[in-house]
Amino acid sequence: MAGAKGDPYAYVIPAGEGQFDPTAAAKLVDVLRTGAVEVHRARTEFRAGERTFPAGSFVVLMAQPFRAYAKDLLETQRYPDRREGGSGAPLRPYDITGWTLPAQMGVDGAWVTRPFTASLERVTAPAVVPGTVTGGGSIYLASSRSNDAFVLANRTWKAGGEVRRATAAFTASGREFPAGSFVLKGLDRAAADAVARERGLPVLAVDSVPAATTRVTPPRIGLYRSWVPNIDEGWTRWVLEQFEFPYRTLLDADVRKGSLRDGLDVIVLPDATDKTILEGNAPGSVPPEFSGGIGVAGAAALEQFVRDGGILVALDSAADLPIELFGLGLRNVLRDVSSHEYSAPGGLLRVTYDPSQPLAWGMPREGVVFVEHGPAFEESDHSEEGEEEPALGPTGRPAPRVAAHFPDRDVLYSGWLLGESKIARKAALVEASVGKGRIVLFAFRPQFRGQPHATFKVLFNALLLPPS
Repeated sequence: MAGAKGDPYAYVIPAGEGQFDPTAAAKLVDVLRTGAVEVHRARTEFRAGERTFPAGSFVVLMAQPFRAYAKDLLETQRYPDRREGGSGAPLRPYDITGWTLPAQMGVDGAWVTRPFTASLERVTAPAVVPGTVTGGGSIYLASSRSNDAFVLANRTWKAGGEVRRATAAFTASGREFPAGSFVLKGLDRAAADAVARERGLPVLAVDSVPAATTRVTPPRIGLYRSWVPNIDEGWTRWVLEQFEFPYRTLLDADVRKGSLRDGLDVIVLPDATDKTILEGNAPGSVPPEFSGGIGVAGAAALEQFVRDGGILVALDSAADLPIELFGLGLRNVLRDVSSHEYSAPGGLLRVTYDPSQPLAWGMPREGVVFVEHGPAFEESDHSEEGEEEPALGPTGRPAPRVAAHFPDRDVLYSGWLLGESKIARKAALVEASVGKGRIVLFAFRPQFRGQPHATFKVLFNALLLPPS
């Protein structure tokens, strides 16, 4: 059978502390098993290639019926450079070209090319990461590295408790907690234990708050849904539900009605063009109640919502609407660029995060995001000539805060990208203040099809932005 002699022989997912978010590794294993991929777990420590892997590590042997499928999901995609006549214009792919699941999910893994010996057992049930509450206090700490810490926060609010987030990294009982880690009060031990077990979340109970914190309140979330069918809206709903965020659906008429701040703290605009959001279905193409978009009245209502203290989160192409509506001093550098100059039909691009920014709390310094076309941001009066500094800097207005930007080279991680120079060093995740409120712009899809667990938390961070 192919793979029995190696090249590659296996893909290994290290257990425990070797993972940025151990629960994401278990979820990757579950995804593989759902597709009939055989996965094994190591009973004891073993050595493969140049690395030693701990007991509990997952092993995907390539000598199996679904070898090709597993390899396709796990490896980095290298789309061929195909050109007209062999040397002419690039032949652009029409659909997604990069989907490497470990990178999308923030999971560390290693290909092993040659056979090795290990004591393995077949995984036959959902992968479980042990989650427990340790310590004897009544204040609970959960690392911002874990997406599932947001479930603990939502359960705490539901129980009437208080949620705070650390404004800087700290250490408690010998454990390191990055900025943004959760400090929770008012949840009983049994409820905390339940979340820890269900979600594989390590929770530390302490007697006193060990760091400077800021209080966050349960966000009243409105998720915009156009009458123009939008898959991205559906996946956003699904992700919010998986992590127990309550939300309310906002239809065009709800937005046009105004007074949005009375019942909402955050409004999320899923990926859609500004034309689709504003104009919706053309009159006459559908019954009148399903045409028209949010219109001028809805745009004015969104503007008032932000100026009154609301947070507007715009995903991917939806970012063009607040850029035009609010005069943020930003521009989408790709808005008028031809597809012959820039094309990202769907793949994974590298970004650099600033984990000191609340939007990037709990993120690694270097990461990967899913991009399908999408924008990239810089100051509207920015000149590309002799660029030395990051894409956004001081202006006459409050400076936008850049939480992530594309690197200056090697932007592509997996898939196909044309026109890398167009987005090099441009901002990928931005927070801008307007009146009493804020706007968050994404140049990528943090929740695309429910797959990129590595970027779910930047969406969640946007929902829980602390007071500015």
